[in-house]
Amino acid sequence: LWEHSVRVAEIAEEIARLYPKMDGGLVMTGALLHDIGKVGEYSYTRGIKVTTEGRLLGHIILGIEILTDEIAKIPNFPRELRSKLLHIITSHHGKYEWQSPKKPKLMEALVIHYADAMDAELFHFEQAKENHPDDEWSPYIPSMERCLYLK
Repeated sequence: LWEHSVRVAEIAEEIARLYPKMDGGLVMTGALLHDIGKVGEYSYTRGIKVTTEGRLLGHIILGIEILTDEIAKIPNFPRELRSKLLHIITSHHGKYEWQSPKKPKLMEALVIHYADAMDAELFHFEQAKENHPDDEWSPYIPSMERCLYLK
């Protein structure tokens, strides 16, 4: 989870450098926190399993709760920054059909959405190349709805 969040932050940071009007600090913070709800969605006792809270609410809602609770502990936390960070968590899946309660409405949120999606898909390529080093094609990957060319 942490490795994924760091990769998303690195991808998003590179994109943010191309757009001077983008808030790079917000991009970095939002990218590192976008999946924070997964710490409540999964348990790690013997292997990874989805918690009851994770099944009922999902990591986006849990992330909103975690961030809201932590921000409440910081005196005078800027309300606008709070809203922007919560929006990034809320919208990072990017589409309603991907269980995103909101679509990205900030340029920073849009960048994090695409960086998250890019890292997830490239991870599948990395895994397929590692698991099938001599194969031309990967097996069908349901989450990507396709086989991957590995050569």
